[in-house]
Amino acid sequence: MCAHFDLLRNPAADRPAYMAHPCFSRIPGISPIPAIYPNAKGGNFMKLTKRLLSTLLVLCMVLSMLPTIGLTASAATVSGTFTKVTSLAEATSGQYVIIGTKTASSYGRLTYGTLDSKRIPYTEEYTSASALPASIQDPDGLSVWTLDVSGTNVTIYNAEKGKYLNTGFAYATSNPTAYTLEYYANGYFTLKYGSNYIGVNNAANFWRTYGTNNLTNNGGLYLYKLSGGTTTAKYTVTLDDTLIGG
Repeated sequence: MCAHFDLLRNPAADRPAYMAHPCFSRIPGISPIPAIYPNAKGGNFMKLTKRLLSTLLVLCMVLSMLPTIGLTASAATVSGTFTKVTSLAEATSGQYVIIGTKTASSYGRLTYGTLDSKRIPYTEEYTSASALPASIQDPDGLSVWTLDVSGTNVTIYNAEKGKYLNTGFAYATSNPTAYTLEYYANGYFTLKYGSNYIGVNNAANFWRTYGTNNLTNNGGLYLYKLSGGTTTAKYTVTLDDTLIGG
């Protein structure tokens, strides 16, 4: 054995720590062996560990000074102009915004929502028929419905949720209900199934299929058809100026 090989002891732990003298490298194929006992005083392992921990501590301190960044995605929107349809001939297959009549002073759009006893909540947007717009720009995807029109039969589909609006107001992924589309000379449409119509209850804030006694103008729907555009997902990035550690 090399005469310069030292046997050292670790005073703190009272356990042996071995180091090899550099001359040990003179033996072909052998490299100097560093101190490998982690508690050895002045050992390379301890020095490396301290440096690594110091680097990680500095990195954590730097990251704690950065503001948080939140990425949130809104519902898909349909980019384009939806123009008011004023005749049965114009009501062909396509994407539509549907505005319904609750009373002569309350109008609002049909928007996909959570069913409550087969009813969709209604929100008033306009207070008279004359206040209804000639067109609607870039609506939320939840209020855009795909109408597949075949003659006077119509199915109603919400692409944002991948569901049809079926009779009795139930959502379905297949076997859609065919409603009958009718147009009245005073400017509104109706969607009828049997003896009931899609509309807003004139005494409550809900959409459903109702008999004529619960509706104003048999539901009185105003249709707005997409004249050009595509469905696009809209994302909003918000930067919060509150510090992570603050």
